Amino acid sequence: MNFGRRGRPAETVPPLGRPVPGRDVPDPCLVVIAGPRLGHCIHVHEVPVVIGRDPGADFQITDPSVSRLHCTIWQDAGRIHLRDFGSKNGTVVNGRRVDHTTLREGDQLVLGDVVLKFVSGQLESRYHQALFGLATLDTLTQLLNRRQFRILLDEHVGTLAPEAPFSVVIIDVDRFKQVNDVLGHDAGDRVLRAIAMTIRRHLRPDDAAGRLGGDEFAVMLPGMDLDAAAAWAESLRAAIAALPGPVSISIGLAERRDPTDTPTLMLHSADMALLRAKKDGRDTVRRSP
Repeated sequence: MNFGRRGRPAETVPPLGRPVPGRDVPDPCLVVIAGPRLGHCIHVHEVPVVIGRDPGADFQITDPSVSRLHCTIWQDAGRIHLRDFGSKNGTVVNGRRVDHTTLREGDQLVLGDVVLKFVSGQLESRYHQALFGLATLDTLTQLLNRRQFRILLDEHVGTLAPEAPFSVVIIDVDRFKQVNDVLGHDAGDRVLRAIAMTIRRHLRPDDAAGRLGGDEFAVMLPGMDLDAAAAWAESLRAAIAALPGPVSISIGLAERRDPTDTPTLMLHSADMALLRAKKDGRDTVRRSP
């Protein structure tokens, strides 16, 4: 059997910063129920899906307890097959270490410190996806919540090549307290939802957006240096300024300048740039020096 690139997507999860889609899930799947990538689904079909820590794995789990190429799973004649690749910590199914086995509804897999559950019914698949949404999305805006955004940011930065460009954006709504005080909190909620929708429309497939709290948002832009991020941010600022009503945003930008730069450092730099945007009159974009 060839374990190469898949012919169909290995995982189906909500696009980053977008709501969970309410649709049927035709394939059986493995759901991560403990460990990194909590709530993500690995859909199983005829093309083998390789699970491991390696960036080339079909489903990557960046946890040191998971081997680079840990195991593979595929469907054949209605049966779900699982094979371990000689991993260091082994593949454990229902408490028993296995080299090769077939899975049944409800089986639990342990890969190092990561736990997955096999589900084949559409109802339970939708249930797990709904739980994923409740645990990771902000209920008002349907962007990622603060915790999940930080988890994704940390995971992504941890896997970047040293020379890979990467930028972060922090967005704050200008004079938002006045909107709530004058027009009421319902109007304020409508403003936040409209801004979140505009942010989502500007996201590329690998970007992620989250609501940090209140009227503050953040976006990560893999593959963008500071110049490209500034152009992206200016486009977003103009789009939000064009929304109905007197609404505007201030934006601060920062990029990873050194492979040792941490997500916390980049967010702090973007936050300092945001403060400069506020001091410079709002409704503007400022980048970290």
